[in-house]
Amino acid sequence: MDGDDDFNDIEDNNTEIPIYQADLDYNTLDINNLLNQLGEDGYINRKVENKYQAFEHYKQIFHFSLVKNFGIDTLFLDNSENRPYSQYNCISIKDSSNIDVLTSKFLNIINSVDDTICIFLDFQSLRFKNNWHTTLLIYRPQKNCIEHYDPNGAFNFGDVVKFDNLIENLKVLKDLIFISSLQLHSFNMFNKEYSRNRSLNNICNLHNKDHPGWCQIWSLFIYEMIVRYPKMTTKQIIDTIFMSLKGIKNKEVSIKVLNIINGYYILLILRANEIITDNSLKLSFDSLAEFNSEYVINDIKMNRLIEEYMRDKLFSCFY
Repeated sequence: MDGDDDFNDIEDNNTEIPIYQADLDYNTLDINNLLNQLGEDGYINRKVENKYQAFEHYKQIFHFSLVKNFGIDTLFLDNSENRPYSQYNCISIKDSSNIDVLTSKFLNIINSVDDTICIFLDFQSLRFKNNWHTTLLIYRPQKNCIEHYDPNGAFNFGDVVKFDNLIENLKVLKDLIFISSLQLHSFNMFNKEYSRNRSLNNICNLHNKDHPGWCQIWSLFIYEMIVRYPKMTTKQIIDTIFMSLKGIKNKEVSIKVLNIINGYYILLILRANEIITDNSLKLSFDSLAEFNSEYVINDIKMNRLIEEYMRDKLFSCFY
């Protein structure tokens, strides 16, 4: 495959773009075969346009499909910010956030679970209030540790000081081990700028030029890998992803990574469409996750289904 070719550039005179997915059980694949299959799916479907910036509006649905598919039962709901749609296992950190309140929330979570839990941490930009960055916090009670995965490799977005203070509070109060995003990556012996340049997020941006939303989809992807392969550490999962890129020419690495995440996105879409009750609201394959702010709100039946299913699995609610 020529690394200079555009990711979505393919000669095709058909007006309808068929979506390819292999006829196999993706849940039975080991991580290497899964990465290979997702890469193949992404390459074959490379003509399909992806609009990752709309992912926030579908996070509830994608998360629900993941929870239902893998029987996840470590869930909480934070309603304290009056979001227009429910966001399970998601906490926002911004300059107005109170460190004591944040510490209390996380202590509640840590004290309530006895199995691994993944938490979306959404950081608001200090300069541009409409800009957000999604990362993933992983708490492993069996190892008494908290890991922080940032798709940018090294974490440096939003109120970094507040996050550092939160982690220090948790380390003192619960005697936790903290593993930073930089430590989760094998290139952690280099500086932060080096790590960011070689992160999955930045590799994607090399080809699609700062297309927003990569941080959200990569955080969900790592979340799913942790659930799929519980015997692997987070670092082993990340190392395996990067090992799958070994030996590929630099100009082709971005396309290879885009193929994998595109294949995963298609898997999410197919999963989501299985649980959407209103046919008119099923996600379009002509433009995956096309922005539609009314989507989650309008499908009342699906919302009720999600809420009823999640309610029995919630261990805490914040208001």
